[in-house]
Amino acid sequence: MPGAGGTIRLPRLVGYAKACELILTGTHISAHEAEKIGLVNLVVPKEELMQTALKWCQKFASKGKIVLAAAKGTMAKGLTLPTVEEAIAFETDEWVKLFETEDQKEGMRAFIEKRKPSFKGK
Repeated sequence: MPGAGGTIRLPRLVGYAKACELILTGTHISAHEAEKIGLVNLVVPKEELMQTALKWCQKFASKGKIVLAAAKGTMAKGLTLPTVEEAIAFETDEWVKLFETEDQKEGMRAFIEKRKPSFKGK
């Protein structure tokens, strides 16, 4: 049996049935199978790993730090709430808070002006 939250996290990532299959049979899977079932986002050849990782980092770096943190935290918290309605209420509260940030205002201005935003993390 996996420890360190494996029996809790895996069903949330790949679904209950697939998690049961993997945990109860002890089946090892390939990187490509892990990608297919949504356990990993992308599989690339070893020689393309650094270039691919840098591209992903550039995508994240071009976004507002505040909204990335809010989205990540909201998704994590939403998974722990007992009902979808409670998760949506939490999401709504977090979303509304973003309208108080300078980055949100910059994002809206950039959208209206049809230019890339320049986020400051404020």
